[in-house]
Amino acid sequence: MWEISSGYPPFKDSDDKVSLGFTINNGTREITIPGTPIEYENLYKNCWNKEPGQRPVIYEILNEFKRMNIGIESIKGIYLHNS
Repeated sequence: MWEISSGYPPFKDSDDKVSLGFTINNGTREITIPGTPIEYENLYKNCWNKEPGQRPVIYEILNEFKRMNIGIESIKGIYLHNS
């Protein structure tokens, strides 16, 4: 989800994948892209929860998209705009 709002993969400049794995495991995350709606930001940050049982499941994510009036076409538009 972060990749959709940024237009590029997370940690795209990191070459050391092993070190990156440890860094992410220790809680480091990408910064929020300016202008990202707070509801969308909160949703993808919930998806980053270290505890898998605390992350939203797909139907919860889809329900949030519906509540935010975000459909697949909106997501495609955001991604294409930021690419």
